[in-house]
Parts: sequence; C-alpha cells; structure tokens
Amino acid sequence: MTPTLAEYIEAGKALSAEDRLEAARQLILSIEQDDDAGRLEALRAAVSVADASIAAGRGIRVPASELRAYLRRRGERAAQIADAQSG
Repeated sequence: MTPTLAEYIEAGKALSAEDRLEAARQLILSIEQDDDAGRLEALRAAVSVADASIAAGRGIRVPASELRAYLRRRGERAAQIADAQSG
C-alpha cells in the first residue's frame, strides 16, 4: 500500500458508514465496468501522472468532509483522460 492510498483510507474512515459503503460500491463498480484494456491502461497512466506529482511534493490536503466529492471529481477527470487517450 502506498502512503497516498493509506492517507485516503485514513481520511475515508472519517466518513459515515453509509458514505464509506457508497465509496466502496463506486470503486468496485469502476473496476467491474472497465472491460476495455486500452481504457484501463490509459487510466493507469493518468493515475501514474498524479502519483508522480504527489511524490514530487505537489500533493494537496483534502479535508475529510470534502474527500468524497474530491475523489469523485478526480475519478471523473481520470476517466475523461483515459477515454481521450484510448478513443
């Protein structure tokens, strides 16, 4: 587990049980629906860029109360990038 993932998990623990369940459902759904290998590879590349940014110290702090919305926006943006690169 990367330090970034550990931070997200720790911040996620501050969410209500209902919100944690919804976050888990959305993560699982995002994996199950992604049958296209090219799109998955592009998504991994987009995440890799974000990881490099964080590793270079350009990370940001997200309050626990805003984590769900932030992750949703980041996921949507990563999906857009992946679609553009694979389509």
